[in-house]
Amino acid sequence: MLQYFFSYGLGNGWAIDTQPMMTANWNAKNQKWLVPVGGGINKVFKGRVPVAVKLHAYWHAARPDSASNWQLMFSVQPVILLK
Repeated sequence: MLQYFFSYGLGNGWAIDTQPMMTANWNAKNQKWLVPVGGGINKVFKGRVPVAVKLHAYWHAARPDSASNWQLMFSVQPVILLK
């Protein structure tokens, strides 16, 4: 598995970003790779515990026959700040 992160802040807690997870099945005879291409939007909501909400869509540029053409990711994550 290989994952990279890229994020560009737009201000007021908004950002566009990408964080695809590329995977390989080394035991497969062919079509080893799953390579997503895409990204999405991210918003951090302030509060007692800040929360990051993300919506991403990825198209699979390379994929096994058993994998879908698209992937949609929605996440809600608490943001914990340590001082």
